[in-house]
Amino acid sequence: MSSLHPRRLPILVLALALGIGWASPAGGGSPSLRKRQKELQSAVRKGDATAAAAAIREIAAMKSSDAMEALLLAALAIPDQETYASLRKAIGGVEAGKGLDFLNKVISRPRKVARKFERWQLRVLLAEAFAARQDESTFASIVAALSDDNFPVRRAAIRALAKRGDRMAIPALIDLLQAEENDPGILWEETLQGLQTLTDTEIVEAVDWRNWWGAHQDDAPPPPAGRKRRSDKQEKTQSPTFFGVKLISKRIVFLIDVSGSMRLADPAVGGEQPKGDETKERPGSQVWRKARERLSRAKNELISTLRKLRPSVRFNIVAFAGSLETFAPRALPPANQRNLTEAIRFVQALKTRGATATDDALREGFQFKEANTIVLLSDGVPAKANGDNPTSDEIIDMVRRRNRFRKARIYTFGFDGMGIRPPGMPDSPRMGPEILEEFRKMMQNLAEENDGTYTSIR
Repeated sequence: MSSLHPRRLPILVLALALGIGWASPAGGGSPSLRKRQKELQSAVRKGDATAAAAAIREIAAMKSSDAMEALLLAALAIPDQETYASLRKAIGGVEAGKGLDFLNKVISRPRKVARKFERWQLRVLLAEAFAARQDESTFASIVAALSDDNFPVRRAAIRALAKRGDRMAIPALIDLLQAEENDPGILWEETLQGLQTLTDTEIVEAVDWRNWWGAHQDDAPPPPAGRKRRSDKQEKTQSPTFFGVKLISKRIVFLIDVSGSMRLADPAVGGEQPKGDETKERPGSQVWRKARERLSRAKNELISTLRKLRPSVRFNIVAFAGSLETFAPRALPPANQRNLTEAIRFVQALKTRGATATDDALREGFQFKEANTIVLLSDGVPAKANGDNPTSDEIIDMVRRRNRFRKARIYTFGFDGMGIRPPGMPDSPRMGPEILEEFRKMMQNLAEENDGTYTSIR
């Protein structure tokens, strides 16, 4: 029997957060459907993912609109990722009929269904589920989702079309690329990758894509290829960088560790040119230097990144230690000159203090609903002042649940060396080699599972 993580068992936590629970379909459903719903609920409560998957398959096999309503309502209430994946797969395999017609309406004409089915999370689910299909009705629904008002839905639709491999999606993707290219962001990048995946062609400009499509639309499709990653020569915009990583997003939250260990410094590396009274520093020096202090380096890099943000970008900064300090608590302010000046002052004033509440910082980052990119910089495993430290697995699982539909990119940056203690700073067992390896793996997994990259800062 496959079991669920014990901390996932309160099945109404996510549902209550979304304002929805294990409601019955509008028509109440047949006795058989109600029985299968109860079996599903019971399996989730018991932590039995195998039994939950079996109940989901039986509900999907009913093919009725009531059955599809029940599955969609369950999708918003199930906290376990394994059971959710079973549900998504079952929806992707629903045979043609009234149930599939209803699902197509939910994703392509959400205002034509009951309000509880208008939720953008359901349209993300359906785009992902329909990516495994090849029928015309779901293809048309995914194309319609390219015009959705919600960013995660549009991105899920782009990825679904690329995964399906249907070249008839190319004209719609070219239209979207053209609409995005005057102010490129993640949607522009995702659309470009989708076009390149469908065609195995490295064109960038929308006008060139139109010319290419006019000459090649009758060609045989290329062999299947993996998703392409944008190369430097495909970069259309002067995106800012953070420790060498380009951030093309227009909705970014920076999570910056200011815990006590950020007072540590790192040895100088080859090629650096120290300034001022540090001209005697040499690569590999084990003497603490202010210029190599982790917080100083993080602040300088963040200020440099902020200064390069385009006015169309919206951003925020969360400094975390034992508690959080947020630059703009309620929203993502635009990167205009006034806000950037205030943000730079906010960063310049940051000082090291206390513990490392990484989990709280990530929760705060997800509170900003507009954000589609999270930049996390830290130098150690989570540590709370009260000693109730979350494990790496618990943090990763928390992010999985919160990012299930959002699909925000998470870039992680780690000062993952031993570091050099400043005078008077005591040694700490939480900075030993084994702890640092745990920290590195957590940061790597966070990035890999959330479409980002991990950068080791030395």
